[in-house]
Amino acid sequence: MQIYCDEKATYYLKKIITMNRFLVLALICTILSGCAATRTQHKKNKLVSLVSSLNRNAFACRLPIRAKLKYIRIYEKLGVDPKSDPTYKQLSDNTIIIDSDIQLGLDWYGEMQYCLSNDIQRMGRIDPELAIIRINGLKQITELVDNIVSSPQTYGAINQRVQVFRESQGASFRSWFKSLDLRLQAMERQELLETRRKFLADVGQIAISFVELTLSTVVALSEAQANIARSQEIYAASHPTYISNPIITTNCNWLGGYLTCQSF
Repeated sequence: MQIYCDEKATYYLKKIITMNRFLVLALICTILSGCAATRTQHKKNKLVSLVSSLNRNAFACRLPIRAKLKYIRIYEKLGVDPKSDPTYKQLSDNTIIIDSDIQLGLDWYGEMQYCLSNDIQRMGRIDPELAIIRINGLKQITELVDNIVSSPQTYGAINQRVQVFRESQGASFRSWFKSLDLRLQAMERQELLETRRKFLADVGQIAISFVELTLSTVVALSEAQANIARSQEIYAASHPTYISNPIITTNCNWLGGYLTCQSF
């Protein structure tokens, strides 16, 4: 009888220990999941904060240019003010852009380029996908300015393209934010499966495909800038009174895990 009781007690003791092991494992899994979710939210907050800081820096860079009296005409005729979309009056203006405004626009673009190239570098250090969106946007702007210099355009037609460009950029950035959530969720799962191995651009390894795509996109931008520089030379040759603000070319390299850009 005593032996039976001892065996029974041992059985229940083992069962309790086994149950406790499951409870401990469940508790550990819960803690790990919670920690991973907390880290994921922290990383998301960090990235969003970096983007907000980038936007403030971008606005600060553009503000002195916006404040120059010589460029009042540009902001009156073209919807390039970052704070507002093109107005109905700007969109419906069917007059051809005059030479003095083309010259003024080239100077404005020449000054603005330094801010634009800084955007690329800052975005590349947050996330290559973000940089690619911006580079493609800058290429569109460069091609738009080149069109103005190379052939007659109306203010309204250019403003309509500016409007389309803004909508496209807005959609791309919204898509990036949505993608960010998915990538962070994937990272959270990856952390649990592979001992919290990091792989998001800002906090770990960067996929070589992203690096190659970013740099190839910069090359396309540089080619567009070279085209507008040639158009500017042709324009200046036929307008002797025009003093050019040189068009610069953007070149980027991936050094030490960071995107570094120079404009010259």
